[in-house]
Amino acid sequence: MRQHVRPAIEAAKVAGKLNRKAKCATAKQSARKATDTKKRGRPKKPESPPLPPAVLTIPQFCEIHDMSPAYYHKLRAAGKGPREMRATVPEDETRVNKGKRKSGYVRITLEAAADWRREREQASTAARESVEASS
Repeated sequence: MRQHVRPAIEAAKVAGKLNRKAKCATAKQSARKATDTKKRGRPKKPESPPLPPAVLTIPQFCEIHDMSPAYYHKLRAAGKGPREMRATVPEDETRVNKGKRKSGYVRITLEAAADWRREREQASTAARESVEASS
């Protein structure tokens, strides 16, 4: 019997928890566990870091810019939202009834988000300068 298995079996004997068959099975299992340092099967390919997204959904945009979706829609209604990329399915392929919203999605590119931030910074700078000039 291997040296590293013996102490575990002796401790179990003292506790009175092993019968003869269990001793053999336990010895084999613990010996296998001690010698198996590699996982069995195919070696896995090293994982590459995830690619950053090229576009953002509205919830992702809101999370990144620390705003609620309701405030985003309020800005968009006022014409102060970022440029959006809308993709819709042609009407004949949709299962939506006429008069209802077409199926599709809205995405915001990273460039549009950067432009939107720049515009917001310029607008806030201009507003701050006009307040300082009037006082």
